[in-house]
Amino acid sequence: MSDDNDHLLRPLLAKAFGWVNQLRWVAGSLIIAAGVIQPIVEGWPRYWIGMVCLGAAVLLANGLFLAIHRRMDWTLVGKRHTLLLAWCELLFDLVVLTLLTFWTGGPRSPLLGLYVLHMIFASLIMPRGHAYGIALVAAGIFALGQWWWAQWPSTFQERAFVVGFVATLQLAVFLSNRLTRALFQIEHARRKDRKRNKVMRRKLRAQQRAMVQHEKLVSMGKLTAGVAHEIANPLASMDALLQVLQRKPERFNESTVNDLRKQVRRIQTTVRTLTGIAHPDLGERSTANLNDVVHSTLETLRYDHRMRRVKVDLQLAVDLPAAPMVTRAIAQVLTNLILNALDELADHTAPVLQIRTTAEDGWVIVRVEDNGPGFPADQRDRIFKPFVTTKRIGKGTGLGLPISLALVREHGGDLTAESEPGIRTSFIVRLPQAEHHSAPPAPPDECT
Repeated sequence: MSDDNDHLLRPLLAKAFGWVNQLRWVAGSLIIAAGVIQPIVEGWPRYWIGMVCLGAAVLLANGLFLAIHRRMDWTLVGKRHTLLLAWCELLFDLVVLTLLTFWTGGPRSPLLGLYVLHMIFASLIMPRGHAYGIALVAAGIFALGQWWWAQWPSTFQERAFVVGFVATLQLAVFLSNRLTRALFQIEHARRKDRKRNKVMRRKLRAQQRAMVQHEKLVSMGKLTAGVAHEIANPLASMDALLQVLQRKPERFNESTVNDLRKQVRRIQTTVRTLTGIAHPDLGERSTANLNDVVHSTLETLRYDHRMRRVKVDLQLAVDLPAAPMVTRAIAQVLTNLILNALDELADHTAPVLQIRTTAEDGWVIVRVEDNGPGFPADQRDRIFKPFVTTKRIGKGTGLGLPISLALVREHGGDLTAESEPGIRTSFIVRLPQAEHHSAPPAPPDECT
């Protein structure tokens, strides 16, 4: 592990210590097994008791190391404490390995290659300089074992072997460090990408909510003139009545109060309707009748002055099945579709808006159709994409249809479009019926 990245890769460092712990359990068990089996295979060798005790010591030490690991907070632990623990563990392992090596043949032992494995461990859990230091310490411990067991190299071949052994340890550290640094950097980059993706997903969700709210405010802005008229009328009536009372106080009676309260209720109803449009919280999903949502949407849109010149043809199915929905969300979808239709009918001499509900094959369907100019066939696949609009510049944001499609699909339904340029344009909303909501059939693929 590199010195400049160790503070960024502590979770990975904890994993590396965990791998060493697991291998140490295996090693301790194998040492005990070898100590038990050797007397049966080879008689009673000199070190069989020592091997059993050494294996037990490895297991006990590993249990202690594991307890320390579990008590450590790897996100907060300092570099000094991590290095101290790594040195303690690797020195213990090297002493154990040296004992086993000289009990099983010294320079001719089959366990000699395990020194290289420990250099890999050092590269995993220590900075580069410390890993090279562990390689030198390993060579020193091996040399101490040669002196203790009277196997100090006396010939040229033996000295060459020692030099090659020390060089091999250093080379193992060099290669392992290069590989482990690359692996750590890849893993670190992956973790950074995953964290960045989470942040981006949160931002996208927030932007989507902001887009929905923006589209609602756009819709509400289009209703401003009608709303001003709707509020101005009861205010004018109240003002006139108050002027009369100011001139003739004797005419103040219960009927006058009732008239004033009636006008106040008209204003309250208008304000509540607008608040419902602008409210960012769509609420909980419930079972509702799509016909009721159509009626409430039209009641809201009656404030739009353009509705007065459009012939509205309502064809609502009798006994329409209920559907699970967030009524405000579906009302927002219908509001967007109807306002789009009103924009398209602005220059038409005989504008007609048809709203039809039906039930087919487990779906409840509402079709919003106008006799406006429509859109070309090559635009059919593009109109549901964000910021794509067929309206004149300044007349549309290109967000209404994508947001409406997303809202409908969140209900398990679909929103599609049909158009015959110069004749009609239809937008079809499909929602699963209440009894079919768990597994509705796939809607026809009319528009992607």
